[in-house]
Amino acid sequence: MAEPAAEYGEERLRLSLALDQAIKVEAPAGWKGDDVKERVVQNIIHRTLGKGRGATLAVFDIVKNQPGY
Repeated sequence: MAEPAAEYGEERLRLSLALDQAIKVEAPAGWKGDDVKERVVQNIIHRTLGKGRGATLAVFDIVKNQPGY
């Protein structure tokens, strides 16, 4: 018997997919290591997630360390 899906799981999946798409489409080329371009990516994260500065910076650190962005 399968366990029921957690209610928050769908929302997290939707947000992570939306964030991935937004970064891939909107982030400027060569943004890693460029302060101005990194702020553009931070703004993309903030706008997509709708969270505060702390959450935005925490997610930015994760995104920055992921290959493929």
